[in-house]
Amino acid sequence: MKLIREVIGGEFTFFVVAWCATGYSFFMIKSFRHKGLKRFYASGSTAGIQVDHAKKLRMQLAALDTAMSVEDMDIPGFRLHPLKGKDKGRWSIWINGNWRMTFEFRDGNAYILDYEDYH
Repeated sequence: MKLIREVIGGEFTFFVVAWCATGYSFFMIKSFRHKGLKRFYASGSTAGIQVDHAKKLRMQLAALDTAMSVEDMDIPGFRLHPLKGKDKGRWSIWINGNWRMTFEFRDGNAYILDYEDYH
């Protein structure tokens, strides 16, 4: 907020001027394993993904791209959960049936996004 003082006819008139600064964050998604998912993210092309998954994937990618922590992805319907075993350190969100999007989340960024039927 900036205060501007103006003198008019011996009287002081104060104007308060406010501005809105919009900050833009950098994209949080840093790398992909699945080529079709990467193409969908970059261009919206559904080649390489199931067309009936497009709406949910678009919503999940947008959420992941703005998430500051993995807990930000704990959205009802996403069914966020950590993976175990050889995939320990990776996370999974539910798309449909057996289909999941899996990823690593480090330092506020998402890495190695995959689109898979891992069951």
